[in-house]
Amino acid sequence: MTNLHLKKVLFIVFIVLLVLGLLIGGFFAFNTFIYNEKQGDDVPPQTTDAELLEVRIGESASALGVTLTPLDMLEDSRCPPNANCVTAGTVRLRATLESGLGTADQVFELDTPIATEAEEVTLVRVEPPLLKGSTIEASEYVFYFEVRKR
Repeated sequence: MTNLHLKKVLFIVFIVLLVLGLLIGGFFAFNTFIYNEKQGDDVPPQTTDAELLEVRIGESASALGVTLTPLDMLEDSRCPPNANCVTAGTVRLRATLESGLGTADQVFELDTPIATEAEEVTLVRVEPPLLKGSTIEASEYVFYFEVRKR
């Protein structure tokens, strides 16, 4: 065998091995993808056992065995939509939380959940929006709580 002929044979062997490697690697990658997709189908969709409560200061609202009664607005430092703020601010509200385990006054902060043994309660929205240079009377506030089973 000549040196040139040996180089051609080695080149062809290299190409065949490269193609085989790509085919085998692609086969395993494809099967892994299909397997993972099938695994995702076996997972049941998450149910959202949650309800939204709308309530004002001094009023009560109930859902999923929880009763909420807002008592006092402690802080409303939300950034008004017509202002430039460094932080978004927050709302802090004192409310009575009554569930199957009893009654307690809690301080709710916007988007911060409070957990009981069976539920999770989150103050998710406050209306009306705070406007720069205006004040909101306590009776004007509407609070939205999400009550979710744990």
